[in-house]
Amino acid sequence: MDRADIFLKLRSFDHQDLDPDAFDGRALELLGDAFASTDEAHAHFLARERRPAPSDLSDDERRKADDCLGNVFDFYGERHAVGDDIDWDHNPGTAHWVHDLNRFSYLDTLVRATRATGDPAYARKGAGLVLDWVDKNPVTRSPFWAPRVGLADVPNGAWRSYLNIAIHTRRWADLFEELVPFWSPHELLRVLKSIHDQLGYLEHIIPTMTNNWVIIGANGMMRTAVRLPELRDAAHFIDYAWDKVLTEAKRQVLADGMQFELTQGYHGCVERLFLDVMKTSREAGMDVPEKMERVTARMLDYSMQTLTPDGLQVAFNDSDPGAGQATRSRLAEEGRRRGRADWLYVGTNGAEGSPPDVLSQAFEHGGVYVMRTGWTPDSAYLAFDGGPWGYSHQHNDRLGFWLSALGRSFLIDPGRYLYDWDNPYSFDMYLKTTRAHSTITIDGQDQSDRFFRDTWEPRDRLAENTWIVGDAFQRVAGSHTLGYGENGCIQVAHRRSITFFPPDVFLVLDRLTGDGEHDVHSRLQFYPGDLAEKDGVWHTTYDDANLAVLPLMEADFDGAVEKGLYEPTRGWYSQRVNQIEPSPTLVVHARAALPLRGAFLMAPYRGADPPALALEFDGDAVRLEVNGVEQTTSFNDAIR
Repeated sequence: MDRADIFLKLRSFDHQDLDPDAFDGRALELLGDAFASTDEAHAHFLARERRPAPSDLSDDERRKADDCLGNVFDFYGERHAVGDDIDWDHNPGTAHWVHDLNRFSYLDTLVRATRATGDPAYARKGAGLVLDWVDKNPVTRSPFWAPRVGLADVPNGAWRSYLNIAIHTRRWADLFEELVPFWSPHELLRVLKSIHDQLGYLEHIIPTMTNNWVIIGANGMMRTAVRLPELRDAAHFIDYAWDKVLTEAKRQVLADGMQFELTQGYHGCVERLFLDVMKTSREAGMDVPEKMERVTARMLDYSMQTLTPDGLQVAFNDSDPGAGQATRSRLAEEGRRRGRADWLYVGTNGAEGSPPDVLSQAFEHGGVYVMRTGWTPDSAYLAFDGGPWGYSHQHNDRLGFWLSALGRSFLIDPGRYLYDWDNPYSFDMYLKTTRAHSTITIDGQDQSDRFFRDTWEPRDRLAENTWIVGDAFQRVAGSHTLGYGENGCIQVAHRRSITFFPPDVFLVLDRLTGDGEHDVHSRLQFYPGDLAEKDGVWHTTYDDANLAVLPLMEADFDGAVEKGLYEPTRGWYSQRVNQIEPSPTLVVHARAALPLRGAFLMAPYRGADPPALALEFDGDAVRLEVNGVEQTTSFNDAIR
């Protein structure tokens, strides 16, 4: 597509070879002819009231602001100097570093540094960085306009991800009043023209994706257009953004409230963006469709159940266990706004509101099942992942689970760390593998869901799963049937049930079916700490509360702990992005012919001495004992 066609699509003009006066005249048209001259437009933006904003600045933020003055940027602890003449496509670090450079998170730090110190050099630097990006990155640089360009052909920089555009235009617009004093009238129009063109670009490229990117793009467009209503096409961009939000809310949010990627991290991201679009619209005096209140209510109900009693967030698939406080903050804010006492209670850790009426709950479209005894920090809690692969951002973790009790998380999901491929415990190399989760590998191979694209997206209620909540016990059961290894070449099926006998006994039952003899590794991924073993019972060694685990297999088996290992990577945990630490994995291994049954008996306890545990298979009967208290259940009934 040639330049004339691009600018025609953008409802803009080709600025190439225009002298400053000619440029200014055409740029004023993008403001709807509201201003008679460049100086008048500049005076208008200078006179806009500055929005209330924080002026606090930590020592680390001050250091980062000082670094920015010298074109040194630090993202997730990776610090690089980019030189006096910034190449916005150059990536000196890991795969995500250059995206962060183009997303301008440092702009807020620079502006707050000026507020905190009174030194205008920081905000002036921010304004200069925006202008530098505008001058070097006209919208015609995007490979989107070229025919048959694959993502692999796009430089990993300014235009590789349209999220870069949506995120930084919003940031520029939010801080616009702070930056305008450092632009000349002509420079101001150059920035406004670039923003207009970038929003037009988003209009055309947003539909090329079908996941959370659509929401991120629409949110950036909405916020930018609302903050810059002087743009001639602001109303058009707002209408477009709302259309995308409404369409995607219907498509991406399941009947049970889960976002269809089936990852708490991106569920929370989309939830936050929906709420932000709604808040932005309300602040601008626009009506918010009632359907968005209903959709986000379902999403918040689900988010409430992903919060563990000890303050973490269940992190199935690409998620951060440490994101619990951010989720609580959304629940508290929306609880106050909508009069939801349950959200307010959970969002404020019980300081306000009243406890939710619901305890255990099944989300039977996305396949997450939650068992809990209450909403206090000491409550017992188990979340089970019995859903499909999901639309994107997935881990090979089907039938894994999270267990908290007595104020601690014991069995966890390992998080995501970073989206790069340059270290052994990154997302792609380790944290999405089956061996990083509390489930089973066969012959050392991952679950094979990723090879069966038609099974990824959740659709109807998952009728093959079992969910029972009664007075004597609670139970969930699910299956992995797509095999292991490339294209499911190892045709083994895994059926798992977890039975909770309140208040503090959990029984995991596994059945593997298929042909031949296989290496079976059944893992439990623990929260960071240590594991000890006595008389076949494995247990944590915290000072306050612990978990005891007794494994069982029908074949000869052995148990071992993997923690902080490499080649292959094993035993790591990432609570937040760019944080990684060793974390013990209990590995129970058998070489056996199928079919094969296995089990874990788990009991949380206080103090240093683990309870006495016993577990055996007796035909169909499963006999368990905890501190002398015996129970018997039917294996086939439990796992059906």
